[in-house]
Amino acid sequence: MEETRKFSVRPMSVFLVEDKRIAVIGAGSIGAEIIDTLYNNGHRRITATRRNQEALKELEEKYEGIKTTINNIEAVEESDIVILCTKPRYIKEITKKIGTYASNKLVISIAAGVRIDELEGLLENVRVARVMTGIHVKKEVAAYTVGTKCNQEDKKTIKYIFGQNALEEPEEQLDTRTYIACRTGITAIEIETEIQELVKHGMKEQHARIYFAGKLRAIASGLDNGMTGEQIYMTVAGPDSFTERLYLQLKNNGYFSMLTNCITRTLNALKK
Repeated sequence: MEETRKFSVRPMSVFLVEDKRIAVIGAGSIGAEIIDTLYNNGHRRITATRRNQEALKELEEKYEGIKTTINNIEAVEESDIVILCTKPRYIKEITKKIGTYASNKLVISIAAGVRIDELEGLLENVRVARVMTGIHVKKEVAAYTVGTKCNQEDKKTIKYIFGQNALEEPEEQLDTRTYIACRTGITAIEIETEIQELVKHGMKEQHARIYFAGKLRAIASGLDNGMTGEQIYMTVAGPDSFTERLYLQLKNNGYFSMLTNCITRTLNALKK
């Protein structure tokens, strides 16, 4: 009779971000958008901090069940994951205060231009990552870079918070993603300028907004499917067409050169 072999079963350690408390330090515009994204994805273990108590009260009312406090240390101490949503100039001040309480935790910074090596120098015994996204967190594709102490679970955590389509990038490319985030506002102002001019020429404002929204969706679909800007352009531009004449007018007036100069100036500013 064959001997029955017995195996001891060890309980598996399962990493569930859903069970982790996430602290959003500096729940201003983008911090609130991150909270909104988490909340709408079903996450409730959230602590938000901000100096403005009235703004925190509004967050509590809007997102039932989350916790708010003006005390960053308290928020970090009781959380498993920390997202720094403060402006770059406040990073040193805040990390100095929370460093001890963030030990052995994942700290994600969205502060533009503050490098990982600097963050790791400010936060000892902390796993540091950087994420760049736009203000419309739910709809955007984030870029991220992880520090030397991060692990695969930390990458999963970043995707859990910022979306499964988030792309890992070399740190130097986070500045280019920052430019795209800034460009959102400029593009919106460009379109608004065009809308208001079209209204002067008799178009209904509501219709203009609908047409532009449809145009943006069509361009987005083309980019998502791998088309280049030139390919999309050629779908509407023919020889001596209105589109071609408009393009040449913009080109000859330096419009596209101005765009490339804006990118260079932005990236240089972020490197300082």
